[in-house]
Amino acid sequence: MNVFIADDDEIIRKGLRSIIEKSNLNCTVVGEASDGELALQYMEECDKVDLLITDIRMPIMDGLELIKRVKERYLLTKVIVLSGYDEFVYIRNAFIDGAVDYLLKPINKNDLIEVVKRTQDALEIDAKEKNNRKEGHQLIVANTLKQIFHTPVKNKEEQEKILSKISLNLDKSYYFVMICRIDNFYKQKMERMEYEGALDTIYSKIEDKVETIETFQMMQYINNTEIVYLIYSDDKINTRIISEEIYAVICSVGIEDTTYTLGVGNVYYGIQNTKIAYHEAQKAADARFYLGKNHRIEYNEIDKKIIDFNYNLEPSLNKLVQNIVLYDYIASKRIMDQIFIDLCYIDSAKFRKHMRDMIDLLILQVKDFQEAILCCAHDYVFFLDNINTYNELKTYMNHIIKDVIEFIKNEREKRSKIRIELAKKYISENYKDNITLNDVAEHVELNASYFSNLFKTEVGTNFSDYLLEVRMQVARKLLRDPIIKVYEIGCMVGYEDAVSFGRAFKKKVGMSPKEYRNTVY
Repeated sequence: MNVFIADDDEIIRKGLRSIIEKSNLNCTVVGEASDGELALQYMEECDKVDLLITDIRMPIMDGLELIKRVKERYLLTKVIVLSGYDEFVYIRNAFIDGAVDYLLKPINKNDLIEVVKRTQDALEIDAKEKNNRKEGHQLIVANTLKQIFHTPVKNKEEQEKILSKISLNLDKSYYFVMICRIDNFYKQKMERMEYEGALDTIYSKIEDKVETIETFQMMQYINNTEIVYLIYSDDKINTRIISEEIYAVICSVGIEDTTYTLGVGNVYYGIQNTKIAYHEAQKAADARFYLGKNHRIEYNEIDKKIIDFNYNLEPSLNKLVQNIVLYDYIASKRIMDQIFIDLCYIDSAKFRKHMRDMIDLLILQVKDFQEAILCCAHDYVFFLDNINTYNELKTYMNHIIKDVIEFIKNEREKRSKIRIELAKKYISENYKDNITLNDVAEHVELNASYFSNLFKTEVGTNFSDYLLEVRMQVARKLLRDPIIKVYEIGCMVGYEDAVSFGRAFKKKVGMSPKEYRNTVY
């Protein structure tokens, strides 16, 4: 709490200052004066005085006159008067003029602290009540304007009835709507609380600014992630001059790496045009998608430049699916870039819908696409709705495709390796049987032709050569045991007769089984 002391006795002033500053009341003495006239001058230079402690009898301007002047200028400043025992009439008049408490001289330290504390509590109660009234009024304004801008209203009489809640008559007023958006949507560069705090700061700054302007009036409300302004006047108004002034205040809100977009609608006269005025401001703000961030955009600058047309996504989508399956990011990016060229200057909401439809269809048509989206932590629904600009959205879409292709490729390689390991294990456990490529492919749940190519790619040799190598490794080991007959070994490694075994062994080792045994012993 900021305190100012007015008394013609310097010793009393210094004593009051010392007691207040040494107390635990969290008070600051922002100034002191020896007479009422000096006090008034000094108080006008201070940013804010919450409490004035003043003597009643002072030269040049006494305390009663000072209280009257202060109350004329500073309606919220509380006043405590200092008086002697024989000054009852003065005290009574001081209370009539707005004093809230008094202290008798000589001043008792504890009495002073108690009275200041009482005043401090009263100020806090007043501030809370004022804030509650302000918030209540803001809520009524927000709900009323939302009803006018967003919901169907049957007729002019109903509109007038709704606006009467906030004492607003637009039937004979000039007005236009503006919409402010922070370019850095919170999930990308700002925490939600920081984003909402920035909106609140902008709201307060604009409110303070408009209070000093007499050429127009304004009502505003925060609508999710934007601030909506209704500017109105009985006289004609210039959207450019007003919006430039408001935009300059908005841009003065210093948040690092943050810019702002202001969409400005046309001026209308008469209550029947409120929805048109609002939608124009929305369209102007939406044009950030193409014009980029950090702009003040007037509706008449973009009117008829945003076009509407039907677009068949299927041909491009089919090509995209083929290239994703082939892990061809370069070709996929080329297709995506062409889609963005094709859709350029369509309404941004429709543009975003096409992108959502595209991802939804890719999820249906490309195996593992949805898993890739989830694993790569792409909250695409949010990002497609909130990314600010055309170029950012194109970058994001290509980023998704790249991540998906890499994920699918890696996952399929992992699965291929796992299946090959399963196939090798199956062969090592069943080589003594008459197994075929089809048997192993069926075991690992792959198409025989695909499995054949995959096996050769992963292992470096075809299936039949690998099976032969496995059997011959076992045969060589068994041939080292002189007790086991050669023909028995053939049966033990998957051959029905000794001739087939001998032929296969010689083909692989370069000598017959008997010759190999002789070289061992």
